[in-house]
Amino acid sequence: MTRLPEMADFVQDTEGIARRLTQLREARGLSRRRLAFDLDVTDAAVGFWERGRSAPSTLAVMKYAVYFGVTTDWILTGDETGGWLERNKDRILQAGLEGREVEFRIGGRLFAIREKAQ
Repeated sequence: MTRLPEMADFVQDTEGIARRLTQLREARGLSRRRLAFDLDVTDAAVGFWERGRSAPSTLAVMKYAVYFGVTTDWILTGDETGGWLERNKDRILQAGLEGREVEFRIGGRLFAIREKAQ
């Protein structure tokens, strides 16, 4: 499995990300423990992200987006119009995703992200 570049390499607004992640979880009435279980991460990690002590990994941001039905752009920037990933695609691909596939599980369901063949 491919290791994705870390979000901290691309996003500096950990406080804003923390607010949005907390908002998503609380709006669903989920405990940190339940959310961590569903996303296959530790509840300590969820706590660190929600307090802004660290930025979630690229994979964690993708899991949050799928789980809550929001865009990764909204999680990362608060921008609902999209475009962050598109604007930063080249940097992300150069950091190690190009031509590869990444798989992850959310709530027992398997998801895959593949680089499109040109």
